Amino acid sequence: MATTSLVVGVAVNGVSTIVSKLSERTAANMEQLAQVSKFLKVYRVPRELQSRVHDYLLQVFQNREREETKSMLMGWLKKSEVLRTKVNLALTGTCLVQHRWLKLLPTEVLANVCDLCDMQFHPPQQELIAEGAMVKSCFYIRSGSVQTRNRVEGQAWAATSGDDTEESDEIQKEIEAADAASPDARLQGGAFIGEFRLFLGASRSFKTVTCLSFCELISIDVSKFESLMSEAMPELFDILVIYAAIDHDCPKAMLHCLEQHGMSPEMPLLFGEGVLHHCAKVNAAACAEHLIRALGEDAAQVRDQDGMSPAQLAAALKHKKAFWAMIQGSRGGVTEADVLPREDSQAITPSAWTDRDEEPYTMADVQQLFASCNRKGLPASRGEGSKGMEDLVEELNTCQSDLLVMNVRGGMQQTLLRRVRLVRLRLLAVIDDNVHALVELNSDAWLRARDQKLGKLPYRRMQKNETEEEATKSLMQELGISAHLLEEKMVVPIAKSCHVETRTSMSYPGLETEYIVYASTWKVRAHALDKTAEIGLPLAEPFTKEFCTPTFHMLSRQFFWPVLLNFAAANQGPGAPSESFRGHQMPQEDPDSGTVSLNNVKSFFGY
Repeated sequence: MATTSLVVGVAVNGVSTIVSKLSERTAANMEQLAQVSKFLKVYRVPRELQSRVHDYLLQVFQNREREETKSMLMGWLKKSEVLRTKVNLALTGTCLVQHRWLKLLPTEVLANVCDLCDMQFHPPQQELIAEGAMVKSCFYIRSGSVQTRNRVEGQAWAATSGDDTEESDEIQKEIEAADAASPDARLQGGAFIGEFRLFLGASRSFKTVTCLSFCELISIDVSKFESLMSEAMPELFDILVIYAAIDHDCPKAMLHCLEQHGMSPEMPLLFGEGVLHHCAKVNAAACAEHLIRALGEDAAQVRDQDGMSPAQLAAALKHKKAFWAMIQGSRGGVTEADVLPREDSQAITPSAWTDRDEEPYTMADVQQLFASCNRKGLPASRGEGSKGMEDLVEELNTCQSDLLVMNVRGGMQQTLLRRVRLVRLRLLAVIDDNVHALVELNSDAWLRARDQKLGKLPYRRMQKNETEEEATKSLMQELGISAHLLEEKMVVPIAKSCHVETRTSMSYPGLETEYIVYASTWKVRAHALDKTAEIGLPLAEPFTKEFCTPTFHMLSRQFFWPVLLNFAAANQGPGAPSESFRGHQMPQEDPDSGTVSLNNVKSFFGY
């Protein structure tokens, strides 16, 4: 009891001393500010500059007071370890747990990490990290903001390359290259700077980090953190290193840690997911590619707790790079339902296209149509995939496309409707017990739409004076299906339909569009599979095609073959189609004969 009273008394006396010293320091600071103000006035420094100097010095004095106060406070609380730890956690621990991996640390370990931290204050325009410097600390921004900027010239890792090809050197280059490849960013209070170094070690920075305002930072020494974690929680630290390597898509660092600690890539991580599933979750394409290469394609078939393969998880999250790496390294694993949105359309009776009698559209014509609906035109380009007024005029004059003024709200208001005709292709191929459908990966711009999925069926806008059949055959030839395969009936039609889809255009933001879709389903016959290598057959491999746009730009498009129907799986049930087959109509040889049962589908494909 006496000891406790003594400790509390010492702490209280310490706080009283701190308060007393603070009052003295504040008075001294105010006196210094007055002297500086008097000096600047004597030399007639502009008022605006005087004000800036005053604000700067005031912030400097306040920061110095905080730093000294914390140092004195922790010194006085040393004899009460419990109280000191709680204060340290309240001051620093609450900041560190903003990181998704540091928040997993037990309280006693987090308290020890807090002891490694230092408080730092930096003024505006000060370089926190210089380009090319070896960085041995991680920073948390308690207040203020910083700007990261990448070097302009060359590849960042070239500066560390040399004749030494040891594994550790290669891993170091990989980590530095990943950091250099990250986009420039403005980081605000609550963000971490270089947090990957806590788990992957000190590394050279090829980014310049500059304070934009007064910044209060918490710094953590990387080597001390590693020593602490290796001693206190080595197993957890090893797993966090793997997480950090995958988060920054550093496959060599990931595989090195797995091998060094004898950990299987198939073992579950902290939350029950496999290593490859975490690659899908954070879109780590390089890590996914290396893992599948090391483990074989069977690793890509492992299911998580929700029954999803890594490729299915990547598709659900619209992580295009990881998905592409996974399907290139393994066959199967995704179905058409995983990558294609459900169709929301209305069937219609096809009608012939009638060309306008008027002269071709001009820019003035299109602008006048927009003005009649109180619109100035299309919004400014929002990045990849967005088109402008010139593109719209070109489309209206070369494609079966039109721009209509529609009356809405009982004729009280007018709005523009773009109407365009296109052909859409569902190309099927039977490989083993699976019916595969050809699907194209959406562009990054299209994937930003909330209701969009990873893939789409190949399509082509119909040109002026072009029939549905001509447009469909042109599309297939663009994909790589030669004309003689169509002439020899090795690729044959099995169904067609026409429907309307109405939605806001992604290419022309804000422009409501009515798509008249001529959809057709075609089948690659069994004896033609070996003759269609240009489209990834007979193994249903993903492939890339280069297309030339009307403006003579080369466009790269990616295609793959998800499973539409599995005969073996379907035969295990009471005759019901699989989930990926629901909603799709599989017709007989006659394109107009409608739908058939699963048994008829199987016989149709020769099973």
